[in-house]
Amino acid sequence: MLLRPDFGFTFARPGLMRTAAGAAVIAGTGAATARAMSRRSKRKALEQPAAPAPGAGDALVARLQELASLHDAGDLTDDEFTRAKARLLA
Repeated sequence: MLLRPDFGFTFARPGLMRTAAGAAVIAGTGAATARAMSRRSKRKALEQPAAPAPGAGDALVARLQELASLHDAGDLTDDEFTRAKARLLA
């Protein structure tokens, strides 16, 4: 650190610190955006109409398996899984 009498302490390389801080902000923003998009797509998948057509038992089983895998992976909470399953089976 350099001592500047009029401003107190300052960093010897303010450009380097600014660059590092900017990179950290950009990286954090990207990760937050990716998480938000992932959550949005999962919620959107849960909100899709779940009423199967007559004779579409395979589709119902596939959808239940998809919900179970999301739940097992930790992407759905117990409450979200229960509500989505009830909506499918209704």
